[in-house]
Parts: sequence; C-alpha cells; structure tokens
Amino acid sequence: MILFVGFGWGKPVPFDPFNLRNPKRDSALISLAGPLSNVLLALFLVGLFWIGIFARIPTLLTISQIIQPIVFLNLVLAIFNLLPIHPLDGFKILGGILPKEWYYDWMQMERYGIFFLIFLILPILPQGGSIIGVILGPVLRSITNFLYFGP
Repeated sequence: MILFVGFGWGKPVPFDPFNLRNPKRDSALISLAGPLSNVLLALFLVGLFWIGIFARIPTLLTISQIIQPIVFLNLVLAIFNLLPIHPLDGFKILGGILPKEWYYDWMQMERYGIFFLIFLILPILPQGGSIIGVILGPVLRSITNFLYFGP
C-alpha cells in the first residue's frame, strides 16, 4: 500500500509474553527488531550505492536510482515506528526501559495511542501538512544527507 497510496499499515507480529523470561525487557527487544531491520537494510543499500560510486560499477550506478527511494522508505518506517505511541514499536521499547514504578502507568496510556497517532497523521496544518511530517521531516533530511554526502 505504501507504493500505491503513500501510506501503509503493518500487522503486529504476535508473540506470547508468557514464553519470555523477562516480559518487559524482552517485549522491548522484540519491538526493536522491526525498526532495526529497516535501518540495517537502509545501511546495506547505502553501502551498495557507495560501492557503485567509488568502483564505478555501471550496474550499481543504474540500480542507485532504485536504491535511494528504498533507503528513504526504510528510514521513514524505522523512525516512524520508533515513536513512543501505541501501536508503534517505540511504545513498547520505551516501556521496556522505563523503571518498574513508571511501567504500569505507561502501559495504561496504550488505549489512547491510536487517537494521538491519528491526530499526528491528519493534515491539519495550514499548509496542508501533518504534525508528524513537521517533526520527522528535518530528522529524515539530516540522516539521508549524512548517509549520501557525509558529515
């Protein structure tokens, strides 16, 4: 759906917390797997891009036109999923690192996450953009500039 309409929704991977030795910590680690895989794929593809540039490999130079949007999409997904809003992965990641006395209160916020997320995604700004775009746009530009042009 992301390719066709610019927005998609991932289905959460089910797991049984009773199978985990430390459910609070291990749930956070499981949630970290998605954004981490997006970042690793983006870094791998950027590596191919730079190999193509430095080695002047025609095939990789041609593929770089395809690589750049895929890198950007993976970075968008990783950063977006790291937001600490339920149902995104960042919610459980933050919950996993919070002290026990705050964890229960944090998990009570779970039921409101979807409303907050919808509010952030809706194009409510005067120029037609969303709040999430204003927040994530500069972060994404900084990361992609660093990956393609260096420090």
